[in-house]
Amino acid sequence: YASKMIKETFNLAHNENLPFLDNAHRIGKKSGNKPRHLIIRFHFWQMKENILQAAKKLGVVEYEGCKFRFVPDYSYELLEIRKSFHNVMSDLFKKQLRPALLYPARLCI
Repeated sequence: YASKMIKETFNLAHNENLPFLDNAHRIGKKSGNKPRHLIIRFHFWQMKENILQAAKKLGVVEYEGCKFRFVPDYSYELLEIRKSFHNVMSDLFKKQLRPALLYPARLCI
């Protein structure tokens, strides 16, 4: 399902072999209409980066009536560092500024 969704959403139909996925699975228990996370592991990091860039340009990715968001998976340590910027970014948003967190964890105003 994941391979077909990616191929059709990002117009990869011209190349039948793409994308190479090592693994794709959902996590969590299904409860009502609450969406579950879909974890996808790409065989080639270049393909992952291309898909993430294309998804960022599209904004909301929709396939068969379902909306998807593509986000990179960060390590626990990096998530903790990025989380430490939350209060500062919240204050900046209140001051009508548009802060952004650049990779890995660099605040940009």
